[in-house]
Amino acid sequence: MKPFVLGAAPTLADLESGARGGRRLSFGTAAKARVSRARAVVERVAAGSEAVYGVNTGFGEFASKRIAPEKVRELQRNLVLSHACGLGEPLPEAEARGLVFLRANELARGHSGCRPALITLLAELVNRGVT
Repeated sequence: MKPFVLGAAPTLADLESGARGGRRLSFGTAAKARVSRARAVVERVAAGSEAVYGVNTGFGEFASKRIAPEKVRELQRNLVLSHACGLGEPLPEAEARGLVFLRANELARGHSGCRPALITLLAELVNRGVT
């Protein structure tokens, strides 16, 4: 079976073959280029003087609070940590694979500003059967 190329519009059959059938994921050149362009925008904004919500400002009621350039990395790390949680029993393998498949695919669309290395890592998790 051909690998699913991340950044495409998956069908339910694509998702099922990735989640249950062990279909591999591929981070293709077009998606890498989109992700790299979006990342360059985020890096430029983070280094500049323009306030951009969630990149170099706080969140919610702190959206008008500008974060000092030397604190932007800490802001982003704290954002990830604030969303990290686990509760209850681990998901079944197919569900965990399906969720990683969907997250990697969404990030590969190139709208988040994440580093390409994150998508490569998520694809490798799926490809190597790590859940």
